[in-house]
Amino acid sequence: MIDTISERFAQQLAFEGELRVEWRALAALPTGEALMRLRDANLTVLNLVSAVEEHRSDGTDDETGGAGELVRLDAKVNLLLELVQRLVARDQMPPARLAVRFNAHGLSIERPANLAGAQWVTVYIHLDACRAMPLELPAQVVVLPDQAQVLLAFQDIGPAIEEALDRLVFRYHRRQIAIDRRNAREE
Repeated sequence: MIDTISERFAQQLAFEGELRVEWRALAALPTGEALMRLRDANLTVLNLVSAVEEHRSDGTDDETGGAGELVRLDAKVNLLLELVQRLVARDQMPPARLAVRFNAHGLSIERPANLAGAQWVTVYIHLDACRAMPLELPAQVVVLPDQAQVLLAFQDIGPAIEEALDRLVFRYHRRQIAIDRRNAREE
């Protein structure tokens, strides 16, 4: 079963870069109502991140008529979100950025000492588009064959969150390709 988890993770498109990530050990995976609340909260975060990122990349709105008013309203909402995030961030230090490989099946990192002996963890991923509300994903700790990396394999996240994570990773991957192409042209 462990091979299946790590194989599934390895075969999926993944974001490779730095993310603000932290984790806490769990005695057991969440179930029942607690799992449903966690899924709902994660889906809310992913939908918010998607909406913010799509708006940032779409600068083609027509500034006339009703569309202009929608753009102004959207800008005001974005400003409010940014203010709330800054207020929350002031009261809590975000985790450090770590080099990760991340997709809908899990997150691999360099094997940290504080995961020794842990079987289950909650992974907190603080995405830049929504720093105040991290994703909270229950995961199984799987030591990868090279022993230097560990896979935090997401458990019971549900198909809607898995699909939203796939879209997020695809957007990150597409953005990285665009940056690489732009840098190649500038050289």
